[in-house]
Amino acid sequence: MLFGEYLLEKGTIDDAALLAALDAQQRRRTFLGALAVRENVLSVSDVLKVVTTQSGDRRSFGMLAVDMGILDEDQLDRLLALQRSSVDPLGELLVESGAIQEEQLHEMLDAYFRAAGTGSSKEPPAA
Repeated sequence: MLFGEYLLEKGTIDDAALLAALDAQQRRRTFLGALAVRENVLSVSDVLKVVTTQSGDRRSFGMLAVDMGILDEDQLDRLLALQRSSVDPLGELLVESGAIQEEQLHEMLDAYFRAAGTGSSKEPPAA
C-alpha cells in the first residue's frame, strides 16, 4: 500500500487533499528535456527537435528522443531515475498545503512503516 492510500484509509486526509498533493508533485517535476540539458546529455537544439516533433506525436519526450536517435536507452533510464529522485515527497506537500500538520506527518510515517514492517522513517515515493 502506498503512503497516500494509507493516509486515506486511516482518514487522515481526504481524496481532494491527496489529489491536490499528487497534482503538485506532477507540476513541480523537472521536465526531462531540461534535465537532459542540465546533465549535459542533450543540447538545447536537441531538446527543441524533440519538442517540435512531439507536438504531433503522442509518445513521451524520452521515448521520442530514443526513437529519433538523440538519446539511448541507458541515458533515458538515468534521466528518468534523476527525475523520479527530484520529486517532492508527498508528505511534505500535504504539510505545505495544510492538509496535515508536520507532527501528524511524522506520526503517520512511523505508523505506516511499522505496519509495513520496515521500521524506517523514510517516506516512500509518490502516493
